[in-house]
Amino acid sequence: MIARQWSAAIRHPWIAGPAFVIGRTCRQVGEGNLARPRPLRSHDLLVDLAEDVAGMVDALREREEKERDLALRAAAALRDPAAAPAARTAAAGELERIASEKEARLRS
Repeated sequence: MIARQWSAAIRHPWIAGPAFVIGRTCRQVGEGNLARPRPLRSHDLLVDLAEDVAGMVDALREREEKERDLALRAAAALRDPAAAPAARTAAAGELERIASEKEARLRS
């Protein structure tokens, strides 16, 4: 009887719908899609978890934007034939710093 009630509770739209949305968001992030997920309805269960997942997506988006901007600036400095050697060295150092941070995240 308890298993039957548990099964029914899991299939309840206030749980099943949010679980589906959160799962889809996790799969999309795994595929590299960092679009912010739609918020759950206020009466849905798992709203706190969905907000944590949305916060994770926001943090990933912010980091990706910063790294993109830095990479574009570094590429511009490295391509500029008039750039001073110090500017090229700084650009290479920034790219190496990003690579080092990524390596640390991969090892953690």
